[in-house]
Amino acid sequence: MKTDTTSCAGCSVREQAVSRRDFVSMATLSAVTVALTACGGGGEGSTGPVSPGVGTIAIVLSNHPGLATVGNVAKVRNSPAVAIARTSDGLVAFSLSCTHQGSVVEIRNDNTLRCPNHGAVFTSAGVWNGGQQRTTSLVRLPLALDAGGTTATITLG
Repeated sequence: MKTDTTSCAGCSVREQAVSRRDFVSMATLSAVTVALTACGGGGEGSTGPVSPGVGTIAIVLSNHPGLATVGNVAKVRNSPAVAIARTSDGLVAFSLSCTHQGSVVEIRNDNTLRCPNHGAVFTSAGVWNGGQQRTTSLVRLPLALDAGGTTATITLG
């Protein structure tokens, strides 16, 4: 940016003259910042995209003893928010980003899930089960167990 000095009713005012290139760069950066903020990806209570990203995470199941019981669910990652649930068929992983507007759903004491923004309710396995807003089930994520069944690897995105 270059600095110009101009007169204003007898006083000297320093102005920052912005080149077109600097303006476009700053506008683009601002737009990207707003978009990323809207998508979230922060910690608990933040909003986030339905698709949590790309990569894998490894979860040591002994760190979540509740998962030994069918019907229990455990939040295993904050950003992006991911949960694992024990069903009668085994373990399932899913994003905790609500499919309606991307808010992080809460795990309640009865192992059901609820969106704090609009009241959609999901089962412990992330299946939409009613509430104030009709939406779809939470996004399932691929989960694989190691040979010993002690570590779950979840593929994000």
